[in-house]
Amino acid sequence: MADMVYSRTLISGSVQGVGFRYFVTSRAERYGITGFVRNLDTGGVELEVEGDKKDVYDFLMEIKRGPTHAEIVAFQTEWRTYQKKYDTFFVKY
Repeated sequence: MADMVYSRTLISGSVQGVGFRYFVTSRAERYGITGFVRNLDTGGVELEVEGDKKDVYDFLMEIKRGPTHAEIVAFQTEWRTYQKKYDTFFVKY
């Protein structure tokens, strides 16, 4: 079995209204990542993701660059014990 991980990431900057959640969802599908993305009242975005360690790392590095019109100011990731909490990736409202 692959080395599975879980991470929670908070992203701030110009990340709402620029297609950021769509960008994240399409990349999660590409990497086979499960979890969610959601907008926060603070204007930031939260991600919780699970998957193979290399896939999650590569996914987060791509997300850190963001879509064309996003401007990421802060990108904070916490690593936690894998829990198999999610079966799919979705936008949480």
